[in-house]
Parts: sequence; structure tokens; C-alpha cells
Amino acid sequence: MIEHLCLVGRELASNVLLVSLNQKARKQPKSEVKESLQNTLRVVNAGLKSYEKISHILVVQDAWTTENDVLTPTLKVKRRVIERRYQDFIHKAVAQPETIVWEYTLRA
Repeated sequence: MIEHLCLVGRELASNVLLVSLNQKARKQPKSEVKESLQNTLRVVNAGLKSYEKISHILVVQDAWTTENDVLTPTLKVKRRVIERRYQDFIHKAVAQPETIVWEYTLRA
């Protein structure tokens, strides 16, 4: 379901997880993807200390690739690039009551 992910928390009250969905998940109904991500969040958070817990999963619109400079040539995530690129989305999303937030829903 998840192609790539990046956990961020710098200057935030809690950690958030940015995810890029794989092709199969992109074709599934949003409700199914949301339910799966909510279950994953619940399971992961159950094993974490309170200060480690993830408050939101943020689903980005674009795939992360070497061509759009989000991945290195060895397919490692470029954290600083992601933090800069999605800074506005992150700050808008953490203000939402929903724990699973799609990027396209907050674009103006």
C-alpha cells in the first residue's frame, strides 16, 4: 500500500508520517485506503511511548522519484527536501481533526 514514507516532527507538537502510495493503493477506493492506514496507525502507536506517537498520516499526491528530487539515486528519501516541499501541507494537516489527510483536500 505504501511506496515510500518519511516520519517528520521537527518544530511540531507530535510526529507525522508522510506517505506516498503505491500504484495498487492509488487505484483503490479512498475509504479502503483510509481504513487500512487508520489500522496501521493504531497498531504502530500501540507500541510507542507517548512522545513517540504519530498524530497524523499525510498522503501526498505525487509519487516520490529521483526525477522530482525526493529520492537519491539509491532510492533513499531526502528528508530535508520533503520537509521543505510539504511544509505548508504539514502545518495545515496537523490542524485537521482527521488523522488521515490527503494532500489534494487541502490545496487551495
